[in-house]
Amino acid sequence: MKVFIPKSLQEAVSFLKENQNFIPFAGGTDLMPLLAKGVLSKKNSFIDLNNLTEELSFINLQEDGNLWIGSLATIRKLCENHIIAEHFPLIAASAINIGSVQIRNLATIGGNIANASPAADLIPALLVHDSSLILTSDKKTRQIDLKDYYVSYKRTSRKPYELITGIIVKPLEQGRILFRKIGNRKNLSLSKIVVSSYIAKEFETKDPCRFAAGSVKEIPARLFNLEESVINRRISESELRNALLRDISPINDVRSTCIYRTEVLLRVIRKFIEWK
Repeated sequence: MKVFIPKSLQEAVSFLKENQNFIPFAGGTDLMPLLAKGVLSKKNSFIDLNNLTEELSFINLQEDGNLWIGSLATIRKLCENHIIAEHFPLIAASAINIGSVQIRNLATIGGNIANASPAADLIPALLVHDSSLILTSDKKTRQIDLKDYYVSYKRTSRKPYELITGIIVKPLEQGRILFRKIGNRKNLSLSKIVVSSYIAKEFETKDPCRFAAGSVKEIPARLFNLEESVINRRISESELRNALLRDISPINDVRSTCIYRTEVLLRVIRKFIEWK
């Protein structure tokens, strides 16, 4: 097994330019299970980003209200940050539901995004916040909307010579939020479904509602058809169901069934919409 340990971001991206087969990792909480299952092996090569923590673990609130988060900020840091707790409670609620204390101590927001799991707890909340990613290579930095980052199951638009270096989280207007995770148990459980939702206090705003979910298709997804249905006041059960079925394509697996996922997601969303 080959492991390269850069001392700076510039060294890391310069190395990746010439060694695109190296797999980036930081906390390793998703990497270790892949090695244990044989998905990855000692034949793979890795780039250890832990020396870049000082550069990439920032959490800064900008003057325009956007929150900038470095990709190596740990999930624990998200949970404990007072800015996130006060201004971005949906992010805080999703972060505290990730894994165990030990996992949150190591896992990073960048790793949670890069792993591209359709069941990732944090991604729906980031999608509701209309977040975007900063991708850095040796020669340039580019920004991409998170909703466009996922291509298909475990495939993303990140180039092998790029690193996720930052996440830009846009604020929500005043309104109601919901984070709901359904699993076999309260903690240390992969999601059967995970949903984040937002409805503005003043419904006539530009984006009066947003919904996003995980474990209901091959990628974490914004539920745009559902949003359109709610905006147009088409909120009967049949109308919501028809809209939702255009957004999701759940599967049967060891954790749940497609019917269960559809029905529970519909019920959670209906209760949130109808709650006063």
